[in-house]
Amino acid sequence: GNENLSIRIKDMRLSDVDEEKLFEDIRNSDSLLSGLIGDYSDITPTREEVVEVYRALSAPKTFEQLINQFLRTLGYGKVFVSITVLRELNLIEYNGEKLSVVKNATKTDLLNSPLYKKLLEK
Repeated sequence: GNENLSIRIKDMRLSDVDEEKLFEDIRNSDSLLSGLIGDYSDITPTREEVVEVYRALSAPKTFEQLINQFLRTLGYGKVFVSITVLRELNLIEYNGEKLSVVKNATKTDLLNSPLYKKLLEK
């Protein structure tokens, strides 16, 4: 007869990822969007970090692809905030599947984003 091998995975982890920081970033991102007042300095990206996320979208990507690209460097929170700010400024768009740069978008200051301005005032 045939022998079959069956494997049950109980836990799977991304290598080189600080899981505590990842889950804290996710909680902070959710709290930020819910309007809760708190210290969000850990997930507030610099201008350069927002630009880095923007440039990564020169080729359309899913949210998961973008997060995976920057998870070990910027972290979930900074990528999430960058995407939110860029969407507020109509610099990127989401078609239900992928994020991409808006063609011929008008240049603007990041401080024109209500979210980014609020984060920097804290």
